[in-house]
Amino acid sequence: MATHLFAFNPSIWSWPSLADDIRTLARRGHLDTEWSCGRFRHIEPGSRAFLVRLGVPPKGLIGSGVVMTAPAEGPHWIDAKKAAGVPARYVMLRLDALFDRPLIGFDELEVPPWRRFRWGVRASGTRLPSALADALEPWWAERARRRRHRARRASRGRSASDRIDGVMAETIHQKVRDAYEAIAYVGRPFHETHPNRLLAVAQLHGVAPPKRETISVLEIGCGDGANLVPMAASYPRGRFVGIDLSERLMASARALAEGAGIPNVTLLQGDVGTLPSRVGAFDVIVAHGFYSWVPPDVRDTMFRTIANRLAPGGVAYVNYNLLPGGWIRRIGWDAMQFHVRATADPAERVTRAREFIALLAGTWRAQGGAAAAVAENFAREAERDDGGIYHDDLAPVNEPVYYTAFTAHAARHRLTVAADVDPGTRSHGGASAALRDRLASRDPVAREQMLDFVHLRQVRQSLLVRAGAGNPGPRDARQVAALHFAATMAYMRHRLAGGAAADPVGDLLAGRFPASVPGKELVDAIAARGVPADAAPARVLEAWAVGMADPYVDAIAVATRPSARPRAGAVARWQAGRAPLVTNLRHVSVRLADDFARRLLPLCDGTRSAADLAAATRGAVPAAEAAQPQAAVERRLAQFASAALLEA
Repeated sequence: MATHLFAFNPSIWSWPSLADDIRTLARRGHLDTEWSCGRFRHIEPGSRAFLVRLGVPPKGLIGSGVVMTAPAEGPHWIDAKKAAGVPARYVMLRLDALFDRPLIGFDELEVPPWRRFRWGVRASGTRLPSALADALEPWWAERARRRRHRARRASRGRSASDRIDGVMAETIHQKVRDAYEAIAYVGRPFHETHPNRLLAVAQLHGVAPPKRETISVLEIGCGDGANLVPMAASYPRGRFVGIDLSERLMASARALAEGAGIPNVTLLQGDVGTLPSRVGAFDVIVAHGFYSWVPPDVRDTMFRTIANRLAPGGVAYVNYNLLPGGWIRRIGWDAMQFHVRATADPAERVTRAREFIALLAGTWRAQGGAAAAVAENFAREAERDDGGIYHDDLAPVNEPVYYTAFTAHAARHRLTVAADVDPGTRSHGGASAALRDRLASRDPVAREQMLDFVHLRQVRQSLLVRAGAGNPGPRDARQVAALHFAATMAYMRHRLAGGAAADPVGDLLAGRFPASVPGKELVDAIAARGVPADAAPARVLEAWAVGMADPYVDAIAVATRPSARPRAGAVARWQAGRAPLVTNLRHVSVRLADDFARRLLPLCDGTRSAADLAAATRGAVPAAEAAQPQAAVERRLAQFASAALLEA
C-alpha cells in the first residue's frame, strides 16, 4: 500500500484547534480529520499517511495515520478561493499520532537516502517512494516510542491537562487496563485459532507445517486462558506462552492451568512489549480479540512482536473488526456509549446499555429498511454476558479498520496476509457477472477489499506469514489428500434438525462424527460415489467454504463411542465442576445437558467403568432415572462422545 505526505503550513492556516485535537487523540486513541489532497484523484483508502509541517520553522513530520476515504470534492478551505467557487479535493485521515512540533525534522532529512526526495512537498497528497516509506516506518516508530517515554517521565507531578504531549497518553492505556479489572472478560476457546486447524489453512496456502509434537505457541492477550490452556493440553510436549495485561484474568488463567494439571504453559502478566527474550520464537502466534481493541501504538507493538518472534515458517493469527461493515455496528456502539456517558459504575453501565440497546433495536426493527438492518446486528445482545458488552460495545477502544489498512500495517513489519481463516471471505456472494469480471482483474489485496464492500463484512481472521512466504492466491487443492477433515458442529446440528440435503462429503463426514477422516480417504470415497476424481479435492474444499467441514493438519484424537473406562479431556473435567460450558477436544465450547452430566464428567478419568461411575454418582441421578442409574450414566457417556469430550 502506498504512503502519502499531507501538508500543513501554519503561514496559510494556523490550525487553531491543534492543541485540542492532540488531546482528543490522546483520549480516544485516534483523530479523524478531513484533509486537502491537492489535485490528486487516486489515493486509495488504507494508504499510509504522514503530516508534514511546511512554511514556518520548525519544519518536519508531525503526525501519522491512514487514509480512510477516496478523494472527494468540496468547498475550498481557503476563503478567497471558496468565495470564487474554486473547489478542493479532500480525504478523511485517521491519525494515530500527532505532535505540535516535528518528530523528525527537515535537517535530519538532508542526508542520504532521505535527501533524494523533496520533503517540502508542493502538493498535499504527494506519494512517498516505497523504499523511503519502508525505511521511514521504523525510524518514526522509535521516535514516537521515545517521545512517549519522555512524556510519561515528565508527567509525574504535573497536572492532568499538562500530561498530554501529542502522543498516546497514559489515559487511554489506563482505561483499557482498568476495564478488564472492573468486569472480567469470560473467555472461551476459539476453534479457528487451534494449531491443528490453523496449520491446515496454512498448508493449503503453501506454508509447510512445523513439527507438532514440540510445537511452540504464543497467545497475545490470552485473558483467562480459556483459549490457550486447552491448546496446551492438546500438545503435552509443546511449549505454550500467554501474556496479558490484566492481573485479574491472569489469576484465572493460572487457576485453570494448575487445576487441570497442564504444566507446559507459561503465563506472563504485562504489556506485549515487555515479553522477555528468554521465551524465544514461536511456530504459531495468536492475537484474538486484540488488534481492534487496543490503542494504535499497542497495535504496532503487536506487529513488531509477531515480526520479531515468529519462527522460520511460522504463522500468526489476528482477528479484527472490519470496515465497511463496522460502520453499521458503530451506530449501536455510539448510541450505547452516549446513553451511559454520565454513569461511572461498570455494572450499572452494562445494565443501562443492555436495556437501552434493546429499546433501540425494537424501534429500528419496526421502522424497517436500513434501520432494521442495524437492529439485526444487535438482536442477540440480551444473550451476551456482561463482559461481552463491557469489553466490546462499551470498550474504550474498538476500532474497525479497512482490510487495506490492516495489510499495509502488516507490510510495514514485513508481514503479509496469506489467507483468511474463514474461507467464506473469498465468496463472490451475490456479485453480478460484471462485478466478478472486474474483481478478477484486481490484485489480491484490492480484490479482498472489494469483496468486503460487496458483503459489508464486519470481521476478518487473517493468517499472517513473513513477506515472501506462502501463497496468497487460490487454495491448493492438491494439499487436500495430506490433511484431515471433520464435519463441523454447526453442520451436524443442522443435519440432526433435518435441514441438510444429501451430500457425498457431508454424508461421509457425518458417519465418522465427531472424529476426522483422512483427506485421501475422503477424496477416494466421494470419487467412488460419482464425483470425478480430478474434481473431488475441490469438492472437499467447497464443503469447507460453505461451513460443512473443517480442515485439520492431524487426525482428531476423539472417541466416537464410550470406551470401557471412558476418559474426558483434563480441561473439560476441571471446568465441569465450575460452569455448564466446557471445552471439548475439537476446541469448541459445549454445554453439558444437566447437573448430573456436570457431576459425572469430572469422574471420567479413565479409571472407572460405567458401573463404577453409576456407583460413584448414585445420589446425583435425576429422580426420573433413579431406577436405572447405570443406564442414566450410559446415556450421558454417549452424549459426551457425541460432543467430542472423550479421548480415543
